[in-house]
Amino acid sequence: MTANEARGSTFWIPNLKTYRYINYTVEISAVGNIQFGIYNSLFQRLIASAQIAVPAAGKRQIDLGAFTLPAGNYWIFVVCDTAGTSLWGSRDLSTTNNLRYGGFRAAASFPLPATLTITDTSGFAMPNLVLEAA
Repeated sequence: MTANEARGSTFWIPNLKTYRYINYTVEISAVGNIQFGIYNSLFQRLIASAQIAVPAAGKRQIDLGAFTLPAGNYWIFVVCDTAGTSLWGSRDLSTTNNLRYGGFRAAASFPLPATLTITDTSGFAMPNLVLEAA
């Protein structure tokens, strides 16, 4: 991942539901920190994880504490403060595929800002981030 560049994707929730975890897989671990966030359809942050050291390679889970989301469209983003970390996901999708599958990136600072500004949907590797119910 590029340092201080948020990457993420859109998701839709059909009914009110309580979540707690984000599951992800680290392929390559680099020295640095990582943070995850959930944003509404206006790209305003609803919840963010703590800033943690990038864990060793493998399947990982971060506990956000229980939070409830009503039905609607949301975005899930991840940002690292240094380059070199690789999260499992798609490999450099084309702009068309990123739009089709809801891939976005945003110029962000570390930590994740209260509001994201989407910079583009051009070809880039989109991490697989999965919400898990409480």
